[in-house]
Amino acid sequence: MTHTAFTGKEGTYERTGLSALFITTPFKIAFSSKEKGIEIVFRYPSGFKGFYGKLSAEALNKDIVDLLHTVRYQKGQLKEDGLQPLDFLWSRPKISSLTIEDKKITIYAEIPIIRFNPRNKNYVLILSNKLHDYLIGKITQEEIKEHIKNMKKFFKPILAEYSFNSIIQPSYCELGLVLITHRKTCPLASFCPFNKSGTERCRFFVPWERSHQNYAGLYKVVPEHEIKLWKNEDAVEKHVAQIPYKDLPFASVRFVEPVNIVAYHAGVSFLPKVWASFTRVKFKHTLGVAINLTSALEISFNEKTLRKILEEFGDDAKKWLEFKANMLLLAGFNGLGKRYSKPLNPWKYLEKFYCEEILATPEKKRKDFQSLLKLGTTISSQELDEAKKFIVTHTFTHMILSNLWAKLGLSEEELGYVLTTDEHSGNITSWIFEARSGGYGYLRELAEKQDLFIQIVNEALTITSNFEFCKGNLKDTWINDALNIIHDIKSRTQKKELLNTCGNLEQFLLALNEIYKQYRITPHLYTIRYCLHQIIPGEYREQFSKLINKLDSFFTPFDGNTGCYYFESGCTTGPFVQPFALSYRTAENISKNFSLNRKIKNRLEDVVLQWISHATKSVDIATWNLAIYDYQKALNALEKASKGGAKIRILIGEAKDEATVRSIQTILQKFSHHAELRLYTDGTLHKKTIIIDNTALLHGSFNFTKAALTKNIENAWLTVSPQEITKELEEFQQLWNSSKPITKLEDIPRY
Repeated sequence: MTHTAFTGKEGTYERTGLSALFITTPFKIAFSSKEKGIEIVFRYPSGFKGFYGKLSAEALNKDIVDLLHTVRYQKGQLKEDGLQPLDFLWSRPKISSLTIEDKKITIYAEIPIIRFNPRNKNYVLILSNKLHDYLIGKITQEEIKEHIKNMKKFFKPILAEYSFNSIIQPSYCELGLVLITHRKTCPLASFCPFNKSGTERCRFFVPWERSHQNYAGLYKVVPEHEIKLWKNEDAVEKHVAQIPYKDLPFASVRFVEPVNIVAYHAGVSFLPKVWASFTRVKFKHTLGVAINLTSALEISFNEKTLRKILEEFGDDAKKWLEFKANMLLLAGFNGLGKRYSKPLNPWKYLEKFYCEEILATPEKKRKDFQSLLKLGTTISSQELDEAKKFIVTHTFTHMILSNLWAKLGLSEEELGYVLTTDEHSGNITSWIFEARSGGYGYLRELAEKQDLFIQIVNEALTITSNFEFCKGNLKDTWINDALNIIHDIKSRTQKKELLNTCGNLEQFLLALNEIYKQYRITPHLYTIRYCLHQIIPGEYREQFSKLINKLDSFFTPFDGNTGCYYFESGCTTGPFVQPFALSYRTAENISKNFSLNRKIKNRLEDVVLQWISHATKSVDIATWNLAIYDYQKALNALEKASKGGAKIRILIGEAKDEATVRSIQTILQKFSHHAELRLYTDGTLHKKTIIIDNTALLHGSFNFTKAALTKNIENAWLTVSPQEITKELEEFQQLWNSSKPITKLEDIPRY
């Protein structure tokens, strides 16, 4: 379905799928040009009111109280210097409405965009319900002060004024309370509890003359998406590839078509490009897009291998993973497919720790950073494990997705993803989908060219392991370089306040270095900036500009995601949670343990039986003899495969010994509807192979017997190379076609 971004008589812009969702992000500049001006979509957040109109230069300078008196609540032609509710703009044709987890999602055929230029005088006012009520006299000053304190606490603005003037030359509040305005003094100054000056000149208010940043330079406006995906009942599935970790099944990839998707805005985050607080708003009645009958790759992860990956992390990676898992849980992570209830909590926690606690803690106690960070002390091991598994699967998805974007020439708006959890098994599945109704056909082509997909996977993992700059290591000299700058400032001043500031900065930087040495954890650049903002008084910031710029170049956020696969705008976890949901150390660990062909080094029983259990389409076994009648683990693996939908074929080279006959009898009894057996009688069959879902091959010297898998010294190999598997599959099929079916014991010669 086509979605149109609508601008009235001034022009239309058509977008489909996730592209429509990106272009219609509220508060984000959709289009900008010298000829037409700047165009933005507005959808006021939950707990807010919105108004729009056309204001002359004289009206634009009126108090907001006076502007609210001009609001006309009946629909009609918009009057000059008057406002109407923003809802009036949304009387547009709707495709559908639905409710997902108490959130009303509306899918519009047309999306209204407001254009700002020097000629059209357009103006938009967004303010919180409480601020609106205070300005019209419904609540007291004490109530509005309490409201402002709460909004700052939860990183929410209470006022935004959009006009051509404010977009080009915005003033703003460093605390995030006034998002944008054209005014030279803070419109909240007379009643804001954080303005201690008693005048209009609040120290947190930054007029344009001080920042010289336009709206695009002030904030990166990033949507927080929610995506829901489901298969059609008649969906066709095709196995594409198996991706191993060492010699164990890690991820199984299938092509699925068609699938249906609803994507919608859960909220919007304003990431400051200059010193300012994080700001975030949520939507209750929000915009969505429907992507119908498209194609997807379904990546299913093996639970046992996931646990093994977590167990085998090195010390550095383990510390990172534990730290990030704690931060995710702090953000309200409660399982895949569910919204983060407190996405800003990790940032507040880190800011409090780095910017307050380490400065207030005596040096002798500050050595024990583990007790200060309190990692894992209030969280159950099960919750921690679930968060860790999410980080591993989410990171892996980004690794594959980033290379798919590059190889297919698609953007994040054209190829999206979402992670889900099976309600019954709890297993994690990652979906990579074509973000347009009807799809593009690229994923279907990959499903047909399995060797190309495996090549893309191989390149994605190889590239990651070669990205040294992604590791986020701090050079040992960084601390001395930073301290030298501070010492230089100290040597040129006698001011007590400036010397105190230098002392606090030294304490802050030494603590950063100590934490990094112990845990390999560095805070995000935004946290560093916030701390510097707290430590350095405004009048001294220019003197510390060299240090600030130096620190900007030191820190690679959260173990090196930037520049590797850190795609902020397209990440379904949302921009505030994303740095904790990706880990280069995790990517590195997976990469170095992936190979198209690998000699099996783990215990053969564990490897072979886990691959069989993992099958969902087919298990093709060629063995000279068969001895599993009393081997319960092997029978359990075959049973799990058959219950998962796999068709089992066992080709036997000889059936003379009692163990083989009894094993045949056991399989005929237990798996009569799911397994076929054949005996090769046209010569001697010494072939030993197991092919899983036509996408993984186990081969070597071992027969399918208890002794071979548990006692014997055997040679064994695993390959996921499509060319080799195709060759072995063709040979297996030829042998199968020329072999004798066994449906009862009497079919065995000389029985």
